[in-house]
Amino acid sequence: MDNLEKIAGESPETNRVSRVLESQKRSLYQKAKDAVTNYAVDVSAGLMFYNPIMALGEYAITGMDGPEVLKARMGASVAQMICMRPSGMLRNVSAKHFNLTKESPWYQKMTSDVASILALQIPAYSLALYNAGASTGEWAKALGVAVAVTTISGRPFGKWMDFWRGIWGKKKAIK
Repeated sequence: MDNLEKIAGESPETNRVSRVLESQKRSLYQKAKDAVTNYAVDVSAGLMFYNPIMALGEYAITGMDGPEVLKARMGASVAQMICMRPSGMLRNVSAKHFNLTKESPWYQKMTSDVASILALQIPAYSLALYNAGASTGEWAKALGVAVAVTTISGRPFGKWMDFWRGIWGKKKAIK
């Protein structure tokens, strides 16, 4: 057996180390792949759900004109690209902490969903409105609308995010 190992150039210990290193390399690859796909899924869920709703609110309720709405949506999209995955992660942590399941009361699921979105999205949205050139009055109305829309749509968005995650084979926050 010693001659075979010499010919092969690897001892059983070297072979074991090689397998461990290969496993860690695959594990690192899988973690990176999961991080990128989880990011893409959560961000796309937020963009698809909130952009049409908020654009309508900015135009119809706050009185922003077309170019301002477009700038606000572009800025808000950037903000969502930064904040939506952390919001999704916050949903995961909240759902796990409070042991939320499909059978949990609706108000517990809603509280988790709304809080996880409001905590990060509203401050980021505020900056997007500022960069879009919204006046103080438009800014105040738009933030009010955003808080109202998020509160009302928080649970539907949570359901949408979990549905969207399911399509892509990702873990749902509320199982």
